[in-house]
Amino acid sequence: MPKIISWIAKIELQEDMMRASAAVNRALSATDKGTRYGLGTGEMDPGNPSPAANRKCDCSGFVAWCLGMSRKTREAFYLKWDGGWIGTIAVSKDTRALAGIGGQTYASREI
Repeated sequence: MPKIISWIAKIELQEDMMRASAAVNRALSATDKGTRYGLGTGEMDPGNPSPAANRKCDCSGFVAWCLGMSRKTREAFYLKWDGGWIGTIAVSKDTRALAGIGGQTYASREI
C-alpha cells in the first residue's frame, strides 16, 4: 500500500508542476502588453488571449486568468463572501478555512 500512495503522490506532484509551469507561461505571455492595474477590472473569460479588459486588470483577475479560471465562480464559499467573485479577501479566507477552491487544494495534500 505505501508504494501505491508514493506512486500516486509522484503523479500528483508531476501534474501540479505541469499546471504551475503552464500558469507561469501564461502569465509571461501577458507581459509587455500595456496592461495597467484597475481594481475590479479584467477579462471574465479565461479563454481570452489576455487577462485585460480595456487594457486593465486587477491582481485577482490576473491570477484567475493565469490559472484558466473565470473571475466569477459558483463555488459556495465564494458566493458567501462576495457573490461569487474571486478576490483577495475571499481567497485569503478560503486558504485559511480549507473550504473553497484553495482550501481543497491544500487539504488534498494532507495524506
